[in-house]
Amino acid sequence: MNRTVLQRIALFGGPLGWIALGLVHPMSDPEVGDDANVFLLLHVFQPILIGLIAYALWILVDGLPGRAAKVARFAVVLFAIAYTAFESIIGTAKGIMIVESADYSDSEQAAIQSVFDGDHWAGYLFYIAAGLSWLVAAVAVAVAVRQIAPLYVSLLLGIGGAIFAVGHPKPFGPTGMTLFLVGVALLELRYRPQRETAEAKPAPAPG
Repeated sequence: MNRTVLQRIALFGGPLGWIALGLVHPMSDPEVGDDANVFLLLHVFQPILIGLIAYALWILVDGLPGRAAKVARFAVVLFAIAYTAFESIIGTAKGIMIVESADYSDSEQAAIQSVFDGDHWAGYLFYIAAGLSWLVAAVAVAVAVRQIAPLYVSLLLGIGGAIFAVGHPKPFGPTGMTLFLVGVALLELRYRPQRETAEAKPAPAPG
């Protein structure tokens, strides 16, 4: 199966984009009074990367039968929704508020920071849903591709996905996504072509 340009961008550009984002992302969220322009820009750009990596997960199990592939397809839809809500919408809103509050008085900045420091059940809900849906999708993909690739490829995908689920900033995000990308590269450039070539060979004529 020849991949389209968009599919190649998703499979390889998606992970590479997340690696780059994780390397420049602050290790902790900025507080009111900090320079949050980079933080804001990254979260504005994140929906593109979320869409690419979600599409990559879908492509990896495309045409594969079995329960794991079905679970992966279901979980990737939840991931795209939950991760966009948590990281992009909430992260972008926080970045805008911090950037816009740069000229506020100290008391006003303290009041805004107190809002960020508060805990709300909705934030925890989206956080758990985002991480868990990614983890389920990545592990299900890893299990499904055992039909066409050896165990170590599945381990790269599964372990890389599990590490990335901890968080996308460094060190976990780039480390996990690098392992995931190596698994994708091996699967797409070595093992899937071998499988498709074997399936395309005509059956030997009866003697």
